[in-house]
Amino acid sequence: MKRILLSGITLFFCLTALSFSADNIKTVNYNDLPNGAKEVITKIKAGSTEWAFVKNDGVRFGNREKHLPADHNVSYKEYTVCTDRMNKELKKGKRPNRGPNRIVHDVSNDIYYYTDDHYRTFRRVVFK
Repeated sequence: MKRILLSGITLFFCLTALSFSADNIKTVNYNDLPNGAKEVITKIKAGSTEWAFVKNDGVRFGNREKHLPADHNVSYKEYTVCTDRMNKELKKGKRPNRGPNRIVHDVSNDIYYYTDDHYRTFRRVVFK
């Protein structure tokens, strides 16, 4: 009986923590983003299909960790944020590591999220 009760309490706190993290996402002003992140958002808004990492950019982001709002009507897509070093390597024909920086676009609501630690934390992009 104690084991079942303890499991139930643990599950409750895990679920509460997941919903808390998605509902309390910090924000970042668009102007404070790195240039690469601003470029990605500009390209998304323009409807670009030209991406440095064509197999990875513009593909569905599953939100498995539930760090973003979980809604069955939301569709997320992810994009690599290139640094200056990455852009130099790409121009030379090399394929650099994608690094940890991403823009995740909530396509359904046209909301942008930025992560610089490979999906561990997100900040919602605000345009002021």
